[in-house]
Amino acid sequence: MAFTLEEIWDTRNNAIFNKAPIDLHHSVNHIHHKLKEAMFALCEPPPPGPTISTQPPPLSWSPPPPGWIKVNINAALLSSKASLAVVARDHHGVAIKAWARITNAIPPLQAEAQALLWAVKLAKCEGWSHVMFEGDAKGVFDPLSIGKASPDWSINVVSSDILELAEFFDSFSFVWVKRSCNVLAHATAKLSLKSLSFIFFNKDNLPLALSAICKDDYPFASV
Repeated sequence: MAFTLEEIWDTRNNAIFNKAPIDLHHSVNHIHHKLKEAMFALCEPPPPGPTISTQPPPLSWSPPPPGWIKVNINAALLSSKASLAVVARDHHGVAIKAWARITNAIPPLQAEAQALLWAVKLAKCEGWSHVMFEGDAKGVFDPLSIGKASPDWSINVVSSDILELAEFFDSFSFVWVKRSCNVLAHATAKLSLKSLSFIFFNKDNLPLALSAICKDDYPFASV
């Protein structure tokens, strides 16, 4: 509890006085790191040999905290076309909004960056104040996290635009996840690419195939 309260206090002060973005993923990892240090200090050292992490990365989509919206993005490409997809879900796992649009084919990294920029714009238009952005494009998300390297030159301007727009939100984070945590956004991009059309769904007209994915990757989803 003490580590959690300390992290909340430090994050608050950093956000207020240094205008730093709130990164929940970073904070959770920091708390886990402190807990491991404390356990190591109190317990005997482990025997020689490889160590196994007790906190593996998630293998499927996980819900955001209450009051937050989690937005997953993905890009799918053909030889001459690309599809950019954005899916927003609440803490119940409900897919409240899903968008996808067709654009001209561009390199994968640039397509993923454009999808994230679109996602930030959509979240701003929706008026959401606490937003977690996720995607499986490591080259796009890692540079947006605190303490990470600079983005590739080809997405440098887009990354700057993303961070500038994100200041609109009260709280936000950018988190890279495995493909298995991003299945719904990937399927939405594929669906749009197959029809070569713009698509928009809400929780009331989500196709059965996408509803099934919601249930598969988060069994407790209220779909």
